[in-house]
Amino acid sequence: MFSSTMYFGYIKEQQEVKRSLKESIEITTGALNTQRDDIEKKIKELEEDRNKISQEDLERLDRLVPARSSFDEIVFVHDVNTIAQRNGMTLQGLVFGGSSEIGDKFGTFSMGFSVTSTYEGFKKFMRDLEHSDQLIDISIASLSGSGESGEYIYSVSLITYWLP
Repeated sequence: MFSSTMYFGYIKEQQEVKRSLKESIEITTGALNTQRDDIEKKIKELEEDRNKISQEDLERLDRLVPARSSFDEIVFVHDVNTIAQRNGMTLQGLVFGGSSEIGDKFGTFSMGFSVTSTYEGFKKFMRDLEHSDQLIDISIASLSGSGESGEYIYSVSLITYWLP
């Protein structure tokens, strides 16, 4: 009598709990396997899409927003200075804001400088900056001076980006 009470009162209840847990585990495992299969399929699709991008375009993208390991502040400043020199200008009063990371998404490098130029020369310089290989945001552009000689002093602050 005690053994039948024990079976129906405790053991059967524990077997039901065990069966319920086993069913729950099977359902969860099935869902996880489905999710894994979906993720593996998406990874394969993304790899196929990436393989469709030409090596030339990948290199251009790397120049547009380089990885931190390949971004060099000195080379960037040199590139900006080369653009200025092509337009008959010299960078003056360089100020570096430094590099900083914005979470794990991207990093920035900021700098400021001034140049002396005519309005047309400055427009061409800004257009050349706009078409440079690296992504650049002009955060401030201002002018000062009387312009009596046809030239003004332009102050520029800019930001460029890199990937961590």
